[in-house]
Amino acid sequence: MGSVRADCRRLAAGIHRGAAGHPRGSGDRGAGPACHPALSCERPLRPGRRLSRRLRAISDKGSGTVSAGNQLLLDLLQPPALGAEDFLVAGPNREAASWIRSWPDWPAPILVIHGPPGCGKTHLLRVFQACTGARNLSLTNVGDPEWTRALDSVPALVLDDADSRLSPATEEPLLHACNAIHEAGRHLLLTGQAPPAQWPVALPDLHSRLAASMAVPIGPPDDGLLRGLLVKLFADRGLRVDESVISYLIPRLERTFEAARTVVSEIDAAAARDHRRITVRLVRTLLPAPPP
Repeated sequence: MGSVRADCRRLAAGIHRGAAGHPRGSGDRGAGPACHPALSCERPLRPGRRLSRRLRAISDKGSGTVSAGNQLLLDLLQPPALGAEDFLVAGPNREAASWIRSWPDWPAPILVIHGPPGCGKTHLLRVFQACTGARNLSLTNVGDPEWTRALDSVPALVLDDADSRLSPATEEPLLHACNAIHEAGRHLLLTGQAPPAQWPVALPDLHSRLAASMAVPIGPPDDGLLRGLLVKLFADRGLRVDESVISYLIPRLERTFEAARTVVSEIDAAAARDHRRITVRLVRTLLPAPPP
C-alpha cells in the first residue's frame, strides 16, 4: 500500500504558487505522472499508519473481548477513515491518485475521476480538498457576485457524484461554472460513475466541456487492492481480523468494491448476532467455496 500523505505537503505548497494563476502542465496525458515512491504499487499493501493506530487502539481497549487473534467487536460503527494516509494505492487507482498528487500541473482545467460505487472516488476528492483547500461547488448561485469573488479566493472546486446531480435545472449553472473556472485559471475536480462523455447532458456546450475534460477511470480491484480494502473495511467497523480470514476471503469474492463491502457487513452482522469471533470457521458458513 502507498499513501498520499507525503504528497499533501507538496500539494499544500503548490497552493501558493497556483493561487496566482494555477499554471497547467502541457502535453499528452499518457498513463499519468510517474508514480512517487510513496505510491509505489510494487510494495505490499498494508494498513496506513492511521489505520494501524486505529487497529492498535481497538486491540488495546479494555471494554470488550479480545481474542487470541487480537480481534475486538465494538458496539458502535466507526466512521470510515478518509484521510490521505488511509487511501490504499494499487494498480486500479494508481493513475487517479497520481493526478491528484500532481495538481496544479494538470493539462486541462477539469479532471473527472470515474468508476463504480465504493471505488474510492469520494475518498480521493476529500484528500484533494484537505491538501489543496478546494471548496465544494454549489450550483445554486453560480454567476452571482459573491460566487465570483469566492472563486478568486480558492485554488480549486470539487463536485462529488456530479453525474447524479445533472438535471435541466443544473446543466446551465454547471456550464457557467466550468467557463468561469477556465477563465480564472482555476481547476475543477468532478467524480461520477460513467466517463463524462457518457453523462446525460442536453446542453451541447456543456457536453463539449465535459468531453474535453481529463477523464481518469478507477477499475475493479485487483487482489492486492482487495486485500487492503478488506483490512480497511473491517477497521472502519472497529474490527480487527486475522490474516487467515483475509486470505480465505480473497479467492471467494467477486472483484468488485461492492462485494467487499457487502461481505464485511454480513460477517460483522453474523459475528454480532451469534456472539462469535470472526474466524475462518465463521466466514466459511457465509462463503463456503470459491466461485467457479
